[in-house]
Amino acid sequence: MEFVFCVPPNEGSQQASALARSLADQYPETSIYAHVVSSERSRISDTALETINEHAEIIDGEIPIDGYPVSSKLDALVRATERTTEPVVFLDSDIIVLNQFSEFENGISADLSAKPVDISTQYWATEKLHEGWRSVYDAVAVEPPQEWQVQTTVDKKSILPYFNAGVVAVDSAAVARRWLEVTRIVRKVIADETTFADQIALGVIASQSDISFRELSEISNWPLPIRQGIGKSAAAVHYHSYSHVDRVWKPTVRRRLLRYLEPHISETRSLKRLYESVRSWWWPMKLRLFGMG
Repeated sequence: MEFVFCVPPNEGSQQASALARSLADQYPETSIYAHVVSSERSRISDTALETINEHAEIIDGEIPIDGYPVSSKLDALVRATERTTEPVVFLDSDIIVLNQFSEFENGISADLSAKPVDISTQYWATEKLHEGWRSVYDAVAVEPPQEWQVQTTVDKKSILPYFNAGVVAVDSAAVARRWLEVTRIVRKVIADETTFADQIALGVIASQSDISFRELSEISNWPLPIRQGIGKSAAAVHYHSYSHVDRVWKPTVRRRLLRYLEPHISETRSLKRLYESVRSWWWPMKLRLFGMG
């Protein structure tokens, strides 16, 4: 198993460098790839690139779908899988890896692995869009699943197969290339609603009869913005933005997150002020709760 992530420009490059450090700590003997869009290199911090280069092999790439910058993740996965015979796990750059992936402990046992979306109110998870799904499935010449549904991880609702693309594992370049090509088709079919084209494509591919699919739980892609705290066995913490770190109350876990994120705070927003704010109410509360005051 190997890993790949994208290095976005501006603030995203600092997040990517934090991810690189955390990944290398958990997987010091594993190949890690960092995808850089050649046309965006000038907008990436030199410091971030230096840090990333210490822990990962930088590969140059592109945005393969015009007008859809998110598609750089698809290019990253294709290029990484073409370099190895090992399965590859893609990670969004706004993730910190705190533990090894227990769900991959015995290997990646499917062609494609991903976690269902968190809540049923996310746009393509809602029932009213079933006809939208039909148009996408028709364009790919795949029958929509008649019985198979997945359960959202937070509000526990049954929905058509629809997955978060923050952590995605594939076992071959062929699967990575298929994800890219189906995303191209989705973009053409729903040109007015393309924000989550890559996630919509994941649901279609997972439904194809020649693809084996494994559903991941949230310990492999922990949704910090809508969870209070972090699960004990969570591997990848999907924090999205620094402001969500204040949702981590447990000091030991918070310190582990800040170990990777704090070096970049001054270049983005002052998480230090946020940290001091939380500490200002946490310690008095702790004193009262444990009769120490």
